[in-house]
Amino acid sequence: MARAGRKRKAGNRQPNGQLSRPGENQQAAEMVSVGVRARVLHFGAPENQARDPNWGHTLGVLMLKGIIDKHQLAAGNAYMEQYFRYCRLKGFPPRNAKVASYAEMIAGMSSGHIPDDDTVKRAQARITDAQTAVIDSLGIQQSIPAFKALETFALNQEHPGQCTPSKAGPLRQCLNALAKHYGV
Repeated sequence: MARAGRKRKAGNRQPNGQLSRPGENQQAAEMVSVGVRARVLHFGAPENQARDPNWGHTLGVLMLKGIIDKHQLAAGNAYMEQYFRYCRLKGFPPRNAKVASYAEMIAGMSSGHIPDDDTVKRAQARITDAQTAVIDSLGIQQSIPAFKALETFALNQEHPGQCTPSKAGPLRQCLNALAKHYGV
């Protein structure tokens, strides 16, 4: 004789008869696998290395591909942190969606934070000091393509495949000057 009512949903059940829900570990593993697949598709990361956090942003990928070294990566990350923090304090909108999420993470700021004028001036002074250090190190003529390369790959997070040798040289020079400025 058939049972009245709705049919039972298929799936694993607990001893009391309720459907078992996926645990937090399964959900976390699923989110990580989505990120790993994106890194493999977007950046061309080898599957066995795709969990490395450097595959998640452009400067990290350039470091993994041997275009820049770890000191240049640290200098670029320090500059990005200061730059995004300054933009956030001033209330500037993010450059694009990819940069917005990375900027939020790297700046470590909440959206409800209202800065005072001194904080904004200190942030602006840090950015100006870093830019002045690059100009002093490279000269005004060489610093223009260096800042353009830094903006393209660090601040705009453009695809690392666009880093041609003509852009890689100025980028390395700029990152070397920043590494010297930051003491990295």
